[in-house]
Amino acid sequence: MAEASPQPEPPKQEAEAPAPAPAEAPAPAPAGGEEDDNAPAPEEEANVEFTPLVKLDEVKTTTGEDEEEVLFKMRAKLFRWESDSWEKEVKLWKERGTGDVRFLQHKETKKVRLLMRREKTMKICANFF
Repeated sequence: MAEASPQPEPPKQEAEAPAPAPAEAPAPAPAGGEEDDNAPAPEEEANVEFTPLVKLDEVKTTTGEDEEEVLFKMRAKLFRWESDSWEKEVKLWKERGTGDVRFLQHKETKKVRLLMRREKTMKICANFF
């Protein structure tokens, strides 16, 4: 018979260090004794304050429309006839802006002008006297 070879003994391990304690104790279970996994987590208040880097004084700006009376107002899109940047021979209609077109008459000089401002930015996209 074949002799049984002795098996090597595993190395002895020293006592393992205990696992670190959790930072917070687990939340107590609901009164019913069952945990609700779908319950929303308690919200924490954020105490964040933002301070501006530069203090700016409030400046009053005028649009120049204060001394004018609106004769006509209509919402419209403005297009321009322009060539493509890569092909000079091909011309296309490109959108300039969407907003209110107004005919404004000056109260003193009675001059009328057409003014169109873009909706969200309020930038002037057409101004004709």
